[in-house]
Amino acid sequence: MITAIVVGTILITVFVIVLIQLTKNANKPVTRRERRDFEDSLPHGLMSKLVSRLKNLVPRNDELTEIAILCPTCGIKLVSTAYKISIVRGYILVFQHGEKYILGCKRCALKAAILEFAENLLFGWWCIPWGATTPLALIQNLFTILTPPRNSTLRKVVTLSGLNFNDLVIDSDGSYLGKQTYQDNIFTVLSGAIWADGSLDERELRTASEIAYELLNHNISMSEIRQRLHKRYGSLEIRALSWDERLLLYRAAITVICADNKVIPRELEYLKQLGIQFGFTADFINEILDSLKDDSSNADNEQEQAAKVLGIKQEASLDEIKRAYRQQALRYHPDRVNDKSKTQRAHDMMCEINRAYSILVKGAIEKASQVANRGDTLFELERYEEALRDYNRSLELSPNDPLILANRGDTLFELERYEEALCDYNRSLELEPDNPEIRESQELCLESLMEVKQ
Repeated sequence: MITAIVVGTILITVFVIVLIQLTKNANKPVTRRERRDFEDSLPHGLMSKLVSRLKNLVPRNDELTEIAILCPTCGIKLVSTAYKISIVRGYILVFQHGEKYILGCKRCALKAAILEFAENLLFGWWCIPWGATTPLALIQNLFTILTPPRNSTLRKVVTLSGLNFNDLVIDSDGSYLGKQTYQDNIFTVLSGAIWADGSLDERELRTASEIAYELLNHNISMSEIRQRLHKRYGSLEIRALSWDERLLLYRAAITVICADNKVIPRELEYLKQLGIQFGFTADFINEILDSLKDDSSNADNEQEQAAKVLGIKQEASLDEIKRAYRQQALRYHPDRVNDKSKTQRAHDMMCEINRAYSILVKGAIEKASQVANRGDTLFELERYEEALRDYNRSLELSPNDPLILANRGDTLFELERYEEALCDYNRSLELEPDNPEIRESQELCLESLMEVKQ
């Protein structure tokens, strides 16, 4: 054992000294006389053979290729380097040997390779066969570290990870083939989730737009994203997606489908087929679908039961809900019950009435927001008459929402109905007096109205 350690240490020391000398002289220019004297000292024809051998032995210094993956160590720079490192470790009773691929940006990958070399140097001797293979592994690792990294190693590591190397190579303009494919996959999954129930729901559209905006790193404007999601996109390119990306897009599809607080069978079928395309197991897909069925049915049952308690329809407006609540509260309030034996029953009924009121008010506000958001979309598309109808319906459900009032005012302003718009701005400011945007719109509307009257 001691002999092996001594021999290994000597070999490493000699090799490191030689490499240091080569490194020092690497940038030193060679004069013509030195080159001629060296060539003359060699036998005839040996110089050409030596040059040929060296070309085959030393890897070519290919320009490093950056790929569209962040360095797993620093998380800032892009991956451009891969090393294949030999592992030789001895832990008295356990001997570990093999190979390891290191992937990262140039600096992080080199640092990791040096650390692996240092661990081999420290722990490569302390078990059978007592360092017999360690010197060779160390020499191989030093050669790997000190020679320029090759793109072929990086390509191999990426391919072993199940990705297409050519799709990830970044061009001079910063784009890459897989980028467009990934964008298309995002729009395909999200638009499919929006249209899974056969209609365009504003809450689902808004949720999908926000998700796409984040997934695309804000590189596409929100208006362009919304425009693309207004129709179904193309087909999926499954092979271009990693497992993490598939899980991410699947979760995004679930989030979009749940945005309107209900999940119908057609949407469940879409999620099932999407999961099959992504290659998920049947147990995983069924578990997701079962949880969504329970959540959806519970929400519908709550709304239905709450409406029965107050004696109104589920589609009732806020005013109708408040009116029904007051009637039921007066009827079942414990202070109005003369029979003490019925007091507990009155308390229980008031608890049910309060709970039903909370559920229905929340539902009405959500419905009002949904209709108003659809109006916002129509306003952006300059379909002002249709947007006005949605705002009117939304204000029936929630008549004291300052934002909806201001948005309806903007719509009326575009239709040049300045007096009606001014009324909406005034009501909105009464509810939210410190909003500078509404006040600015009010002043602009007042100026336009004065010009028309003059």
